[in-house]
Amino acid sequence: MKINITKKEYRLLLDVFSIATWVMNSYKYEPDPKSLPYENLEQKFMAFAKDFGFKNLVEYDQKLKAYYTTSEYEESESDMQFIDEFEKDNFWEKLGSNLAKRDLINKIGLQQF
Repeated sequence: MKINITKKEYRLLLDVFSIATWVMNSYKYEPDPKSLPYENLEQKFMAFAKDFGFKNLVEYDQKLKAYYTTSEYEESESDMQFIDEFEKDNFWEKLGSNLAKRDLINKIGLQQF
């Protein structure tokens, strides 16, 4: 199967991959084998950056044999707006849940919880 995408869609895919990678790996200290298929797909798409005119956003590291976003991509922060919004909402959701759990434990005790 062949998939045709526009330059604009390719640029959006860079953001989608960046967001997905952040969600999968941002809080992990060791590589997670479960994320490897996703990372391989990201690498496959990043290999086309030059073809789509985005060699300024993605570069290949010969030593590590992998594609990475450049500092220019990082400075654009086009993906960060979604990550920041998610983190903010997630913080308040977790805070409310954890405070309710704490209050319930204080009221009925840990053994009853």
